[in-house]
Amino acid sequence: MKIIAVVLAVVLVTFCFGVAIHFNQNVLQTRRILENERYTRLTAEEGLEKASSQIRNLENELARAQAKVKSTEKLLEQTKSLNAQLQDRVEAAATLEKSLQQRIQKLEQVPLNQSNSKSGLETDAGAT
Repeated sequence: MKIIAVVLAVVLVTFCFGVAIHFNQNVLQTRRILENERYTRLTAEEGLEKASSQIRNLENELARAQAKVKSTEKLLEQTKSLNAQLQDRVEAAATLEKSLQQRIQKLEQVPLNQSNSKSGLETDAGAT
């Protein structure tokens, strides 16, 4: 009976060692998986932080670009307004030039005798 008890104890101890080794391997494998997941998560978080930083930078650049576009549009509107004013002035100058040309032509058509007599009258009036 002692032999059976000893054999049974040896088998039981051997079985316990086998089970302990098996569970130890499972724990080690689970730890490796956990470490890989942590590393992956940390890497993903770093990538996410970099992406978030790039997004913020791009948003800031977009805001600056939009501000530049608005100022450019404002400048364009001012330029258009100035061009319209200048066009109006050019048209007014053209009409004034036409009217002056017409007056010159009318004055050129006046006979010289009438213009001389008028100038003589003006000189006489100025002399008195």
